[in-house]
Order: sequence, then structure tokens, then C-alpha cells
Amino acid sequence: MSLPSTGIQQAERVGIVRLLVWLVHIASLGVFFLPVTPQLLGFAVVAFDAPGHGDSDGKQTDMIAYTRLIAWMAERLGPLHAIIGHAFGAGNTIYSRRVHGFPVARMALLGGFSDGEWIIDRFAGLLHIPAAATRQMKSIHEARHHGKIRWSDFKLARMLGGASIPILLVHDRKDMEIPDVHAEAFQHESAGRTPLLTTEGLGHRKIVRNPDVIARVCDFLEA
Repeated sequence: MSLPSTGIQQAERVGIVRLLVWLVHIASLGVFFLPVTPQLLGFAVVAFDAPGHGDSDGKQTDMIAYTRLIAWMAERLGPLHAIIGHAFGAGNTIYSRRVHGFPVARMALLGGFSDGEWIIDRFAGLLHIPAAATRQMKSIHEARHHGKIRWSDFKLARMLGGASIPILLVHDRKDMEIPDVHAEAFQHESAGRTPLLTTEGLGHRKIVRNPDVIARVCDFLEA
């Protein structure tokens, strides 16, 4: 795999570089995570747009392509001190690290989903795709990967539950895109070992820009 010609960007470099912090979302990360970067004084902060999103090449992607790119970049950018992942970026980070095993010291996961098959069903529901068409879409995807990938295997809460590195979960109680039941699933699978920071009323997107959340995440990265 070659590095995409666009979409990889140094979001901001603040102070004397100590360790690398990687921001993983879906698109336009340099802007989306901009409120976070001034708080990471001394870290090298890197962001990128997922394949087929933002400034990156292509017109489509899936969790397999995305997770391969995450692992590929982690190997070349590392060693990573931390990953801050939001939403689709959080879920793909979990899956990528489980499958590819790249090293990272800690992870902060905001508004993440606990089941990869659920996110497909969620998107299908938002787009009013019939259930039969959704099932066919999943089957086509599995066949594309020669049966080595099954959507029923994308149990991200279970994958994260066995992680041996410090992890911080952040989720809003009023998240209408990825309900907080997913955060509860992560906590259940880790037997309560993974701390969960909850907010009220920030929803799915404002949680990344909230000063209190940013401060807590940065404290976690500094620990």
C-alpha cells in the first residue's frame, strides 16, 4: 500500500515535540479536532482523512480498508503515544489494533460504537435502505473478502475488553447518532476496568470541542 497522495496532514505542531498523538475520525480532521491541538503542547499532533472522505483519494471505503490504513500509518508514524478516536474513527481504531497489533501507549475513544454490524444497520436505517438490501450488501462485502470477514465478528466491545493499555471512554448521554448504550457495552466487557467520562447534552459532535472534555482527555494523555 502506498501513502495516499492527499488527505494526510500535519494538523498542528505545538511546542517541542515529545511524543506523537494521532487523531482519528473520518474527514477534515485538521479542522474537526482543532480545539484539541492547542492543549497538546509538546506533542506532535497528526490527523488524516479516511479513504474516500475529505481530501483523500477515492469515492468509497469500508472498515477493512480503513483499519488497514490505520495500521499501515501507525507502523510508519510510530511509536505512538496515544490515539484520540471519534465515532467511526474510534471503532476502526479498536478493530485495527486488535487485528494488526500495532503498538500505542494509550487511547481516548469518544462517541464510539461497540458493534461493527450495528453501525452498518444504523447507516442503512438512516438512508431508508430495506432490510433485504442491507443483508445483501453485507453478503457482498463478505464475499469480496473471500469469506474471511464476517460482520458478526465485529464485536468491538469484546475486542476492547481485553486491552492491556490505559483507555478512556467519553460518551454523551444524549448522543442521538451513537447512543450511550455502546459506552455501557464497552464498560461491561471490561468488567468496569475502563473509565467512562459521560456528558449531558453535548450530543455526538460537540463532545470533541467541549473545553471540559478536552481538558480531561489531555490530562489522561499526560498521565
